Amino acid sequence: CGLTLAFTEGPQTSPPNLDCPNDCDGTILVIPSPGGQGPFTYSWSTIPVQTQQAATGLCAGIYTVSITDGGGCLTVAIDSIVAPPPVTAVFTEVPACNGQCNGIAILNVGGGCSGFGQCPYPYVWTNLTTFTTIIDTVDSILSFTGLCPGDYSISVTDIIPCPATIVNVTVTEADALLPVVSWTDATCPGVCNGSSTITVTGGLQPYTFNWSNGQSSSNQSAGTIVSGLCAGPYDVTITDTLGCTITESITIVEPLPISFTANPVDPTCNGGCNGTISVTAPAGGTPPYSYQWSTVPVQTNITATGLCGQSYSVTVSDINLCNTIETYVLNQANMLVTNTTIICTGAANTSAIASVEVLNGTMPYTYIWSNSATSSSISGANLGETYGVTITDASGCDGQESLFIETDICPVEIIVPNTFSPNGDGFNDTWIIENLAVYTDANVIVYNRWGDIVFTSNGYETPWKGKFGTVLPAAVYYYVITVESINKTFAGSVTIVK
Repeated sequence: CGLTLAFTEGPQTSPPNLDCPNDCDGTILVIPSPGGQGPFTYSWSTIPVQTQQAATGLCAGIYTVSITDGGGCLTVAIDSIVAPPPVTAVFTEVPACNGQCNGIAILNVGGGCSGFGQCPYPYVWTNLTTFTTIIDTVDSILSFTGLCPGDYSISVTDIIPCPATIVNVTVTEADALLPVVSWTDATCPGVCNGSSTITVTGGLQPYTFNWSNGQSSSNQSAGTIVSGLCAGPYDVTITDTLGCTITESITIVEPLPISFTANPVDPTCNGGCNGTISVTAPAGGTPPYSYQWSTVPVQTNITATGLCGQSYSVTVSDINLCNTIETYVLNQANMLVTNTTIICTGAANTSAIASVEVLNGTMPYTYIWSNSATSSSISGANLGETYGVTITDASGCDGQESLFIETDICPVEIIVPNTFSPNGDGFNDTWIIENLAVYTDANVIVYNRWGDIVFTSNGYETPWKGKFGTVLPAAVYYYVITVESINKTFAGSVTIVK
């Protein structure tokens, strides 16, 4: 026995045989080959068993049919009914930023007629919070943007149309970005060493930080540190993976410059070193302050002591080593200035009064002379002698003066006798020149009448006895006396008598 069969599936002649996945209106018609011996009987694998040449009301599946011809020959054949795949709709949700309506729902559509080629999908989008509806057509991918947090529903069919596929999606709200910002101010004026630390919770990691000064950092899991900040305001914008942002502001502050005044006190005496400089009213910077003076050795107190008359610098530093340097000048006290006076006294001008007058310093004054006198003047000063005096004022400053009582200051009259009698009678035996001994620079020369030198003396402490080896004879002799200190010359004659 042998039988050739042909099948025709319906309602379509090519897959899918059904319009929709759950339809059960398919048919299979079996056609025996010409020349077969009828009549034919049919038995389909349906429930209940169908016995017609065409099986109807078929769902998607595989079916067998048993055919017996008139000769009793049995043939079994298999055929199938194909249904299109169901419409699938899958949402991908991007959460909305906290407090904003910028959520996104991305719909990927497949199945239905697209299982056998491209086809458009009509859809109905419904906001389940506000119950607003959008009706449109999409090929396979649809994005809904600007969504507030809430529940949404979409009903999608294919072009057939088969029963709709309904998909719900919830647009969530991201946790709020919660930055915690701390900062450290600049330590010194004009120094850019401020910094800021930011830690962030909420949103969706990682974060990106963009500063208003151009610095930035990205792919940070929890926070960031920025340094090298000068004094001034700064904004930082923090962005998470969702694109949610928040902006924080800080202000880096720098301390005021260190400023201060000082109270300089000059040394009391010329050449003295008891001056002081005290720093007063330091301000600015970050206390406490430290001090360093340009003294030798270095002094570190707020007041420098033991200072001489010169310039000194002080460096005032704060706890951050910011500093300000100022220079001060201590004036050297003037030396005690005196005016000296010498007045000759005595009938023969053989003594003087020496006095000093102090022109500056602080009264009262004390005096100590080299002859132990304690007043501003001394009397009875001898010609040709030097007298010293030490003067001390009320501040303890002292000065010294030295006064030489020169003979030309108090000149005395030189009296030259024109005769003497060196005869050994004890009367007028020597040539006594009155007051010449006062002048130690006196030079005496005596000549005879032929111009021979018979006597010479530098100074005249020992009078001439009328001798030139032996006693000279009575005669007229000639003298020249020179006194340089008073710029005088005496010339004349002297007679030796017996």
